Amino acid sequence: MSSPLVPGWFDVLFMLVPLFIIAIIGFGVFVAVRNYRAAKRGGVDPFAVDTELKVRAMDSAALAPAAPSIEERLAELSRLHSSGLITDEELAQARMQALSGR
Repeated sequence: MSSPLVPGWFDVLFMLVPLFIIAIIGFGVFVAVRNYRAAKRGGVDPFAVDTELKVRAMDSAALAPAAPSIEERLAELSRLHSSGLITDEELAQARMQALSGR
């Protein structure tokens, strides 16, 4: 009695599993095409999206090291002068550059 059920279930599984696999592959192709088109619309090379985004992030101001404030720069110059690493003339010149924003 159970032997007629086994071939029936086997036939159903034999048809459903390939359909499921084809559906997964189709969905993967659909997603890949949408991502490709979105990257093209965004002005990014679709085959190098991750690299282009990493380069843009590294070049952005958000990841750039913050420039020291004038107070920090003047304190650093005073420390260099007191330790003898720069002369009086170098200190005066560097202070003028720091105060002028260069």
